[in-house]
Amino acid sequence: MFFVFSKLLKSLIHPATWLVIGFLYWVYTRHPRRKSRAAWILVVVALLFSNTAIINAIAYKWQYPLVWPVLQQPAEAGVLLTGMTFTDQKKQSFFGGTADRFIQAAKLYHQGKIKRIIISGGNASLTKERPSEAAFLQRELQYLQIPAAHIIIETNSRNTYENAINTRKLLDSLNIQQPVLLITSAMHLRRAMACYQKQNIAVKAWPANIAIASHTVSWKDILIPNLETLLQWPALLHEIIGYYSYRLTGKC
Repeated sequence: MFFVFSKLLKSLIHPATWLVIGFLYWVYTRHPRRKSRAAWILVVVALLFSNTAIINAIAYKWQYPLVWPVLQQPAEAGVLLTGMTFTDQKKQSFFGGTADRFIQAAKLYHQGKIKRIIISGGNASLTKERPSEAAFLQRELQYLQIPAAHIIIETNSRNTYENAINTRKLLDSLNIQQPVLLITSAMHLRRAMACYQKQNIAVKAWPANIAIASHTVSWKDILIPNLETLLQWPALLHEIIGYYSYRLTGKC
């Protein structure tokens, strides 16, 4: 139930959804005062959520600190969280915009900083028709000359909470020494770290997919609305709401 609710919530928190609902209300309401009020609300919401300076400030504050751990010796494993691919109608998988975490995992292995890669993530689709992302990533890592024996996958997790639970089982069953490196998007790391620590897993954060490298503000960011900025809000709101909903339900 929580999984289904989280998927529905992802659509509802999109600012574009709010703007469409507000616009439809403005079109169909016949009350002059309400129509005027709806128009003003639409303008304010559009300006706020298209303001680059606002989202940059919030994203920079929310993003996990960009400090990579110094390893005295190689970690036994790096945990690579899925959520970086998309699938077409022929069920072919492709890398999406958050594939930097995949690159980081492969780089860490070849640099000798991790001995094995654990890929955690199953089918996060409501329809369950999507092919296994973990299996796809396993094949892609092998193309990069990483031996199959050094790649471990689990395909049951549908969200970050389940990632942590199933990783805990893997670490125990394979007797993998901790701490392990947790490799995922910097925006996602706050929630992921909390979930893994809740399961008593010793983890060190390895941020990837850096959303904003420095919080610098220009006059253009403040004054000129940006449509691309409007489209960046869902991912940020998803992480913020996801983190606090996990906290409230005891998942992290």
